[in-house]
Amino acid sequence: MEELSAYQLQNLLDSAQSIGGDELSAYQWFSSPDGSVHIVKRLHVGTFHPFLEFRLRLRKRYSAKLAREAKKCRTLDHEHIVKLFVPSQIPECCTTITQLHPNGNLLDWRRNLTYIDLQSLCIVIQNIFIGLTYLHSNGYVHGNIRENCLLFKTEQPDSVSIVFDTSIRSELLKLCAPSPMMEDYCPPEMVNTLLWFRNNGTVLQSGMRTLSELEQMDELLKPTKELDVWCVGVIAHRLLTGQYPFDADQVFRADSSRNNIGPNRLKHPLLRTYSPSIRRQLDLWLHANPADRATAEIGSLSDWFSDKSCTSDKRNLLYILEYSLVAHELDTSGFLPQMVEQLRIGKLNGQS
Repeated sequence: MEELSAYQLQNLLDSAQSIGGDELSAYQWFSSPDGSVHIVKRLHVGTFHPFLEFRLRLRKRYSAKLAREAKKCRTLDHEHIVKLFVPSQIPECCTTITQLHPNGNLLDWRRNLTYIDLQSLCIVIQNIFIGLTYLHSNGYVHGNIRENCLLFKTEQPDSVSIVFDTSIRSELLKLCAPSPMMEDYCPPEMVNTLLWFRNNGTVLQSGMRTLSELEQMDELLKPTKELDVWCVGVIAHRLLTGQYPFDADQVFRADSSRNNIGPNRLKHPLLRTYSPSIRRQLDLWLHANPADRATAEIGSLSDWFSDKSCTSDKRNLLYILEYSLVAHELDTSGFLPQMVEQLRIGKLNGQS
């Protein structure tokens, strides 16, 4: 994309054909001169049309985020990192372009399968960590790794790649949700910070955080390598059990936040059917103390899933991914109505 002139790129964007979208994004595709197919993602704010100030702030924050992510990507080249292009000639651009990954994200990938065994799931996890190791070794962090950030070129588990953070939802959470990040992915070291924002912010009265609150939040929730590893650990647990490793409602009760000393105890019964080395590695990725958490480099090795008990396990674990898929879709369906209602209440209060 970088080698195209502004005129050529604009022609390609003008010729892009719609492939659908949702309340937050519109998706299109086009074929570049070399024959490769690219996907265009555009911010769509129609849902928030009545809230002018909110729309302006969302566009400004999202365009700044995309500019940061695109700048990272220009210096990187790796098979497990998706190239992200943001047209710099468009002011406050809220458009991203990525090459097509035919098998979609982690949840889409599942739809193409009829069988998957334990070793294949571990290969997915390993290759996510290979990409993350490359990212960390170049001095970058991702900060928001989720299932939809993981794209597959083919049905093969080692074809997974990490796409940079283009999430609109994460910006909505910061702008107008009581808790400014997905609590199911919150590591122990950030629990107290999220509790403070949830209990002390003005968002519940005004519908939207102030600029000073946003600045403070960006600083306190600055992403780290340890956060990245924790998030991949959460995804790994979801792949291996179909469930999040911890109950967020229990974690975020003020009187029961997790202790930062020692590993967390993972209790899902299915884990007992896996090899000790897999369980041990999962414990290390989800260690409560970030200083003792395993690194991405450790996860990129294969020794944690190469023992005989893993390689000989031929159970079809596809139903686990099915559970994750349903849970994700139920969670997504309720998200936007909650955000719109929050803004509506704030507007009625005359604060936004």
